[in-house]
Amino acid sequence: MTSGVAPKGLKAGMPGLASIWVLPFSLLWFMPQAAPETLPLDVIVVEASPHAGQYRIVARLTQASGQALARFTQENLGRTIVINIDGRVLMKITVSEPIREGMFQLGGLPKLAAEALASSLSSHESKMAFESIPE
Repeated sequence: MTSGVAPKGLKAGMPGLASIWVLPFSLLWFMPQAAPETLPLDVIVVEASPHAGQYRIVARLTQASGQALARFTQENLGRTIVINIDGRVLMKITVSEPIREGMFQLGGLPKLAAEALASSLSSHESKMAFESIPE
């Protein structure tokens, strides 16, 4: 999803997967709630792993959610969207390319937050959604 050099204060993901620039974790809870055009996602596998001194999660979606995410990200190219968990904003991103593989990663998380999020999403205790922000 991103390419090039990360802006100051933002972290890049691993090559080969759609990557999302992430704001420092301490700022995530201060993001405003978006007026949603919501795309709920069915996550089937989530793994937390270390990367560049912080942690990331890699999420694999069901085929239907992967196709819906590809359409959603194609329709929102260049726009800001939010990723939320159980209705709370986790991060705010700008879509620079469609996510077509049904997999993506979220990086720049502290270890405990990444592990808790991966566990909660994998067990379906929590729900993830992407939301567009009206212009």
